[in-house]
Amino acid sequence: MKVFKDIIGLRQQLHTHRMKEQTIGLVPTMGYLHQGHIELITRSKQQTEITVCSIFVNPIQFNSKEDLDNYPKSEEKDLLLLDQLNVSYVFYPSVELMYPSKAETSIGFKNMADILEGEWRPGHFVGVGLVVVKLLNIVQPDKTYFGQKDLQQLILVKKMVADLNINSEIVAVPIVREASGLALSSRNARLTENQKVAASSIFKCLTAAKEEILKSGGVLAAKHIALKILNNEKEIVTEYVEIVSMDNFEIVDKYTVDNTAICVAASIGNVRLIDNVVV
Repeated sequence: MKVFKDIIGLRQQLHTHRMKEQTIGLVPTMGYLHQGHIELITRSKQQTEITVCSIFVNPIQFNSKEDLDNYPKSEEKDLLLLDQLNVSYVFYPSVELMYPSKAETSIGFKNMADILEGEWRPGHFVGVGLVVVKLLNIVQPDKTYFGQKDLQQLILVKKMVADLNINSEIVAVPIVREASGLALSSRNARLTENQKVAASSIFKCLTAAKEEILKSGGVLAAKHIALKILNNEKEIVTEYVEIVSMDNFEIVDKYTVDNTAICVAASIGNVRLIDNVVV
């Protein structure tokens, strides 16, 4: 495994593989790696010949300096893990390398970016869009791997790549969960054990809502059940529970088979968590 902290060196190295017609996979991360990231890397290693894992905490997608400052970091552990996984290359750029000056370019989205995460985190997807385009331009991967936990991000990135004719296939990898059902996230490291127990109610509410939709088709009833479960957990502050179409992420009031997802965002203490299930 080789670590690159510059763009030119990485591009030159990847060019040698393209000359051999070897396929390249990219796994973009913000570090503090866990089993969910391992699943992304494993999928890339199964489907491509060369795997690049990027580690970059993107400052322009954070809505508060406190959240950015508190984001967990573990460079030494991350690099050791990636070496054990036999990742081909790690791209570990600095903020100064990625943004040598204030960016004048932004990736704008329409309605899909103004609801749910876009509403609660204004400007978040503009920051996500720019960094993803930069990483795709730097690495030029054949396939790029995203976790399904950030479902709205996943769908937006797929749409952006299609709209901009970027030649990389976006591959969705299912959510990895703890035994309690809690979706794995780097932010989970900031939860106490008691808070983790409380956070398991998020998956419970999603499961109950999904069961209600499959049983009755009632979207409003499903949402009511989910909110009741969350509101019964005193440590949880709910931001939203919504049922959406996976085509355009619009909130729906009718269930469509194979095209509907239930999305939740909630906070425990000062840790914000998101989760979803596809119905």
